Amino acid sequence: MQQVGMIDWLTLWLDASLLDRDSMHRVLKNADRVQRINGLTGEVRWETAVRENIKSDDHNVTVNFGSRLQIQGSPARVVSAHNVFGSLDIQECAKNMIDFVAKHHSIFIPKNLPMWSCSRIDINQNFDMGSQAQAQQAIDYLKPLKCGRQKTSTYDTAVVWGKGSSLHKGKAYLKGVQLRELVAKNNARVTPEELAKADRLLRLEYSMCRGLIHRIRESTGLNWYQFSPEFLLKHHSDYFSKFISTVEVVDMCNVLDKLLANVGKGEGQIPTEGRARAAYQCYTQIRMNGYPIAKDSYPKPTFYKHVKYLRTIGLVAADLQPINVVPLRRRQIVLDQPISSWDQINLAIGAN
Repeated sequence: MQQVGMIDWLTLWLDASLLDRDSMHRVLKNADRVQRINGLTGEVRWETAVRENIKSDDHNVTVNFGSRLQIQGSPARVVSAHNVFGSLDIQECAKNMIDFVAKHHSIFIPKNLPMWSCSRIDINQNFDMGSQAQAQQAIDYLKPLKCGRQKTSTYDTAVVWGKGSSLHKGKAYLKGVQLRELVAKNNARVTPEELAKADRLLRLEYSMCRGLIHRIRESTGLNWYQFSPEFLLKHHSDYFSKFISTVEVVDMCNVLDKLLANVGKGEGQIPTEGRARAAYQCYTQIRMNGYPIAKDSYPKPTFYKHVKYLRTIGLVAADLQPINVVPLRRRQIVLDQPISSWDQINLAIGAN
């Protein structure tokens, strides 16, 4: 059975004493340095190399040379044009990152993984929600949910649980939004069709941090490079299934997509993306709580402005009714049905 998911981040480090000294000297000689100098005596208290962000075309990893060599970044972007899909083979991912840094600096770096330590592993799965609006709705649904004692941090298009934890943390976010940011920074390349497909994706990300990786080694004897795809996905599933067993969202008929498509400067268009999203939030309030209650929750001019924008995309009075009057079809995020390729996303209308 195919294991669906990917490793989207690794933080690896190696004691610098295990590296070839001539190669290290050549690298450090050309690296930028940071010093701490005693203001009275002028004595250099300490000196260290600045972290270097290696970027070549689509690839982007961060390297720090000092008392140890640290490499961190997305293994997927080292071997492909984006990080939407990738590998769950942790040894393959680690060696690809080591190879990339060694080639960039023209030095030999050992790929014997038992020599390396690992302090972070991100395991991701993508879920096709059918539309950007429904992916956003899933995020909004997840915002009040708790994961045990871990703190929940919410953002417009993301939710983070356990931020700052030394053991593990989780994140749900809109992959399309993040991918568009990477494309804008020239850190990823995709086709317009792939970008449209990514807009439908909800991504669940599970981070195994230093404390948990150490705890696993102490309790089971397993080192990080021995973590199988099944082992990684079990930790991902165990984390999220406790509080996202079957998240259910309603089909809002792509209202948000239609609002965003109507953003522009022309007559009858919505001035900004922010106003389009605000109108969508008003729409969800009307559908969930009814027109009168939604109206009372806004200043009168603001409410009628939202309704005006909703009408510009063709909504009529019958569409602005609570769901107990006009029921909406419901659909679920099923945690055992992630997708593994672009081909599984059908952009045809009504294809879910």
